Amino acid sequence: MCRLIVMSPTVSPAPAPAPTGVGAAPPPEASRDPRRPMAVRVDDLPHRLALDEARGPHATDPDRWDGLSSTAFRYGAVSLSQSTMDSRGTVQVTLDVTNTGTRAGDEVVQLYTHQRRSRVPQPPEALRGFQQVHLEAGQTRRVTFSLAASDLRIWDATRNRWVVESATQDILVGTSSADIRSRAQLEVRGDTIPPRDLRAVRAADFDGSSGTVLAGGTVVAATAAGQWLCYADADLCGGPGTFTARAAVPGDPATLQVRLDDPVHGRVVATVNLPATADVYTYADITARLPRLGGRHDVYLVFGGPARLSTFSLR
Repeated sequence: MCRLIVMSPTVSPAPAPAPTGVGAAPPPEASRDPRRPMAVRVDDLPHRLALDEARGPHATDPDRWDGLSSTAFRYGAVSLSQSTMDSRGTVQVTLDVTNTGTRAGDEVVQLYTHQRRSRVPQPPEALRGFQQVHLEAGQTRRVTFSLAASDLRIWDATRNRWVVESATQDILVGTSSADIRSRAQLEVRGDTIPPRDLRAVRAADFDGSSGTVLAGGTVVAATAAGQWLCYADADLCGGPGTFTARAAVPGDPATLQVRLDDPVHGRVVATVNLPATADVYTYADITARLPRLGGRHDVYLVFGGPARLSTFSLR
């Protein structure tokens, strides 16, 4: 896979524009770039949970002493209402939490998932729910979460839509993402994201990038030579013979290389001269012949200078 530039999970991600892609734009609810995994916003969580997420675990002892409530809690085994779930299903996640201390206290029980394999970069753990429970000394309470398949969906840039991938999900429950107390395994029967079709692509639908920025709409802007975009796992079995692109170059003429599998050492299959244009709003169509290609490859577009790219295709 290409070298994906991915944000690490963070407790307070800044909002980002919704992505654009081949066809219609994603729904308005996509208020961040779905290529970037996100954990959860601190503002969405109760105070103690925010501390857990921001500072890490208090300890890893299963009977952790909690300095805020002056008691300790034990987590029982996680039970799932079903071991498999389809893309429209819902599973109930249940476990018992016991106050093993001598005083009453409050605990914030947190539910996370970890997707073992995915075409799209995923955070190590994604918060799916939390419950704050009050327990008297020695009291046990059953805690239940409802996890819908739709909670697990991701943005598929190859087809410009939300999907639930077929995957094994680890169901994790604990006091923080770094202090998991109990876990189970869930098999999700969803969709398999296909190889990319590069016959008509909006530049902003990249899988990975280095140095470039989104310049609005479908446009990606490079500000220096060596910056690149990656379109992962592209199916070139049709033997495309022509590369075309629509670009604006407001300064000096630039170049655009098409490389396979690595932005620096990968095979160069085309080098396109990008002529200077009047300004950033004036675009020119450029075309280059390609050698005979085949197989599945990560396709890199490597800029030889400042330029803006709107669309491209390999046909």
